[in-house]
Amino acid sequence: MVPKLSTLDSRLLTSRWSKRLGFAVLLFAASAALKAQGSVGMHWGLAGGAAFPYEDAKDFYDTGYQFSLLYNVNAPIVGLRFETFYSRMNEKTAAGQSGHVLAAGGTANLVIGPKLVVFKPYLIGGGGYYRVKFSATRQAGEIENSQDKFGWNAGIGISFGAGPTGAFFIEGRYVQISTDSNFILGNHFTFVPVTVGWMF
Repeated sequence: MVPKLSTLDSRLLTSRWSKRLGFAVLLFAASAALKAQGSVGMHWGLAGGAAFPYEDAKDFYDTGYQFSLLYNVNAPIVGLRFETFYSRMNEKTAAGQSGHVLAAGGTANLVIGPKLVVFKPYLIGGGGYYRVKFSATRQAGEIENSQDKFGWNAGIGISFGAGPTGAFFIEGRYVQISTDSNFILGNHFTFVPVTVGWMF
């Protein structure tokens, strides 16, 4: 005769299997998240969001937008990000005038932060070459001024896993581009892009 399991034994057996299954699911999810947090290697990415004019620029321009194409080279703590981007901010509305500023270019940046955590905070900063084009329409006619200049950026972000190989991120950066005399006066143009993106 095969001995029957008591109610207590059945409960203990069910509890053990439930714990093992839960641990396996947790381990799978954690390993996928760790991969997605920027595993060592090379990854492409896309990002987009708002571009906020800053300092003197905020008196002349409204909030605009920015789109970026990214290429990351990750190491355990310090990585590299190469980026090309396009930004546009329209001039504040005023009677008899309109305009906008375009900023586009390419940058090389250091990305510093742990890769093997579920939520990965990081610092980012670097420099690059920018083209800034100021355009304005006045009663006297149209005015344009294009400048190719160097600039730098610095900011913070956080990323988290999205599937076995991807990661979503959100970040904000301060961008300063050295410029000649322009519509906003001063010797530089500054703005703060706040973007969300996906690395894959």
